[in-house]
Amino acid sequence: MSLVNLVDTAVILRVLQNTLGYSYENANWLYGVLGNAKKIFNFPSAFIVPFTVSILPVLTAAYTAKDKDGVVKNMTSCFKYALLLALPAGVGIFVLAEPIMNIIYFNTPEEAAAGTPLLAIYGIAVILYSIVSISGSILQSFGLVNRPLISLCVGGVVKCVLNAVLVGFEEINIMGAPIATVACYIVMIAMNMIFLRRHLEGCGEIVKNTIKTVIAAAIMGGVTYLVYLPVSAAAGVKMGGLVSIAAAVAIYAVLVLVLKIVTKSELKSMLRRG
Repeated sequence: MSLVNLVDTAVILRVLQNTLGYSYENANWLYGVLGNAKKIFNFPSAFIVPFTVSILPVLTAAYTAKDKDGVVKNMTSCFKYALLLALPAGVGIFVLAEPIMNIIYFNTPEEAAAGTPLLAIYGIAVILYSIVSISGSILQSFGLVNRPLISLCVGGVVKCVLNAVLVGFEEINIMGAPIATVACYIVMIAMNMIFLRRHLEGCGEIVKNTIKTVIAAAIMGGVTYLVYLPVSAAAGVKMGGLVSIAAAVAIYAVLVLVLKIVTKSELKSMLRRG
């Protein structure tokens, strides 16, 4: 994320001024709107990083001991719990981008409106970032410390090029930045998965858990939006957002148990450890 922020800072203001002819004030205002959306994107991502760091010792121990079952089990858990956090967060941000921006930036409604489409795209990026982070940590656990660096460099080049190209189109404008971020993470995920391919044998449970989590997050997103529409129409965008967020949490919690993404025994085990 630090690399992505650095690329944004270096490229976007220049493109807005030199290619599109924006004044410094207008370009800086748009960049500030992007920064507001990015702050919200960074929030759920901040919970994922400590989680991915914590898996390194466990996976490394299993890999060093040549415990194939332990490696598979821990890799499955890594993807399962990372996506358990990232998918609802990303879908929620995508669906409720408008009320989230209005709740947080209530003093600047113009900036909140301009940042809504940017935040919606960053919702997708939250999910992708979690996969980049978890796959990179797994590669490090296996001693392949240079592989995440390679994918990072390639992703950074993709981000830089797309920033310069997309932001330069008047129709796309500042939205080119989050679109380029999504493309950057997709490239990094593809490369990390290629590096991991021989270690993914026997990890069919990852696909199964991912499908169930995607279903839960999609249902949550759809129902949440259906709740948001009438409540916001009756009580305003901010109240609609708050009610919808509460509904989303409750709906997702129920779906996680109904679809057995997390079983009751796992939940009891986590509560005991907590």
